[in-house]
Parts: sequence; C-alpha cells; structure tokens
Amino acid sequence: MIDRTAEEISKWLDDLEARCNAAEAELALVQAQAAQMRGRDARMEKALREIIKGEGRYSFDRLTHARNTIEDMKALAQEALREIECPDSS
Repeated sequence: MIDRTAEEISKWLDDLEARCNAAEAELALVQAQAAQMRGRDARMEKALREIIKGEGRYSFDRLTHARNTIEDMKALAQEALREIECPDSS
C-alpha cells in the first residue's frame, strides 16, 4: 500500500494540471503553425498551376516572359520577406 499525504497528492495533482496546461498550449501553437503552413501550400499550388499554363504573364514569348518573370519574382520575394519579417500580417 502506498502512503501519501493529502498534501503530497494535492501537490502531485497541481503539477499534473500544470503539465497538461503546458501541453495544451504547445498543441495550440503547433496547430496554428500547421494551419499557416497549409495556407502557404495552397498559395504555392495555385501559383504553380498558373505558371504551367504558359499564358498571360507566363507567355512563351521569350522577351515578354523574361520581363514578366523578373517582375513577378521580385514581387514574390518582397512578399515572402514581408511574411518572414511580420508573419502575423499575412
């Protein structure tokens, strides 16, 4: 038989509750990060599907394509840097 005082049991339960609260907070953080990554994946998929069409800004005309690609890459890089610097604003 294990002899524990009420004070020891109460302390053990308080510690267990604190650990559960910490685990729940960590889980919420991981879930938020996963949701953010899913959003990035969706934007990446949309961009890739648009690019493979070879139309509009992604024209097969070499000069048009080169100019548009450079402009788009600059815009994408600027947006990515903004998201890195201020991840909550995306």
